[in-house]
Amino acid sequence: MKIPKARKLPSGSWFVRLRLGWEDICITESSEKKAIDQARLIKAEYKAGVRQAHDKETRTVRQVCEAYLNSRRAVLSPSTVRGYSTILRARFQAVMERPASQVKDWQKVISAESQNCSAKTIKNAWGFVSAALKDAGIPVPSVRLPQVVSEERPWLDFDQIRVFLEAVKKEPCELPALLALHGLRRSEVYGLTWKDVDLKNGLLRVRGSLVIDENFHPVAKPTNKTASSRRDVPIMIPRLTELLKVGNGATRVCTDAMNSVNKRINTVCRKAGLPEVGIHGLRHSFASLAYHVGVGELETMRLGGWSDPNTMRRIYRHLSEKDKDAAAQKIAAFFG
Repeated sequence: MKIPKARKLPSGSWFVRLRLGWEDICITESSEKKAIDQARLIKAEYKAGVRQAHDKETRTVRQVCEAYLNSRRAVLSPSTVRGYSTILRARFQAVMERPASQVKDWQKVISAESQNCSAKTIKNAWGFVSAALKDAGIPVPSVRLPQVVSEERPWLDFDQIRVFLEAVKKEPCELPALLALHGLRRSEVYGLTWKDVDLKNGLLRVRGSLVIDENFHPVAKPTNKTASSRRDVPIMIPRLTELLKVGNGATRVCTDAMNSVNKRINTVCRKAGLPEVGIHGLRHSFASLAYHVGVGELETMRLGGWSDPNTMRRIYRHLSEKDKDAAAQKIAAFFG
């Protein structure tokens, strides 16, 4: 059995995948040499009988899921790997150590798990596990999942955005907040480098992102969430131009901790008497502002890098209902 060639992952680690019988043995190390040396050691143990490959029928749910994840680790987004790893640690623990081919009561397992987490979490977890079972050649049963109720994320309307801009001025989160108000996702805000800032032409060139991997380390990606996410965004808030003129010499525009920005933005909102929208809510607030000033759906989608029109339609529909209510109140006031 030859040692497969080591591959470098987006996180910078080196990855080797061995196949022992029906079992995938995946090695991840900090260097190419360490990964290959570990693979050689495992191969030697296997040949000497110290290590036994797992039989197809005795592979546990965990082993099947780990094999599925590891076989795709090099092509998945680091944030997707983190999500799958979280499922392995936290979901379906009652059956994770049971042979996957012998688990026949998946509906019972799912029903029990739904008592501990949201319907969306169950849907994502079962999507991962069922794909792993199918990949391993194990029949996937038909199950009924709890209904996912779409929760409407809060955002700021036109008047609230004005209040927020004053409240966030000179706060530590002001720069990422203003970038989000230009329609950038959090991963795009923190992926923005100084070479992406074109002050001469007044543009932000969205070319890549920064995401959190399974070890909760930031990892730079050369790509964005979707093909339409790669875009040029005009700088529309004068205050943002002021902030960008004062470069700090770092590679990235925003260098503070990614996990702190939501908390800081929500603190600003709370003190100003506004809905706690977080950085993602500010991205949606950009869409509400576009609606208010008369920008169409398609152009708003292009500026914000949305590929799915459902988000635009949901926000625009909500705001059009608000406008309709305001118009009805004006007419009622006339008759009053």
